[in-house]
Amino acid sequence: MAGLVQQVPSVRMRSLSFRSNVSQSQVQMQSFLGWYNPLSKETSLNAPSIKKWLEVGAQPSDTVAALLKKAMVLDS
Repeated sequence: MAGLVQQVPSVRMRSLSFRSNVSQSQVQMQSFLGWYNPLSKETSLNAPSIKKWLEVGAQPSDTVAALLKKAMVLDS
């Protein structure tokens, strides 16, 4: 069939924008918690950092909570 295009799921990343004069070299990440590739279902999670943030009150979204449960980082 001519014109048949296979649709591939995509993930949109939102970037931070600053209105002040801050260069990228001055912005530092607080901690890297991990990544998820929806196409291959691969994850790489920093479990100690995730547990630390959850202990101080961070609330994961429903989707992230499901990923953490699957990776056995989050209990029930």
